Amino acid sequence: MTNQPFGRMDMPFISVGIGSEQFALPIHEVREIIRLQEITEVPHARAGLLGVINLRGTIVPVIDISERLHVTASPFSSATRIVIVSFKGEDVGLIVDSVHQVVEMELLQSSSDNGLAGHRAGVLGIGRTGDSLVGLLELEAMLTDF
Repeated sequence: MTNQPFGRMDMPFISVGIGSEQFALPIHEVREIIRLQEITEVPHARAGLLGVINLRGTIVPVIDISERLHVTASPFSSATRIVIVSFKGEDVGLIVDSVHQVVEMELLQSSSDNGLAGHRAGVLGIGRTGDSLVGLLELEAMLTDF
């Protein structure tokens, strides 16, 4: 890929905050967004797995993606949310510090062009919405190890 702009993406995204940074998930990968609830720890769980929640009778693993993205997450607050995504047919919860809005995105640069690929697993590239730059998240790369 080149460093030239790629143009408008054909799908809407949900913008989320993790630490002081902004990221976006393709809306078609998001099943629902829920308030933070009690997370039951899993003994000897791999790094990044905070535990599990009971979501209407279904046990859902909850992952702290800030570690994967090398971002310092904010302490849990009333704005903290669990974004439930569907990954390989299973529900997975992603902890985010905040959820902002549904946005249209313009892809400016892929992760292979800007050096993010080796540093931030799961970042597809950099997008722009309005005047803001946003990291575009790719679930396949971010969750493969889980």
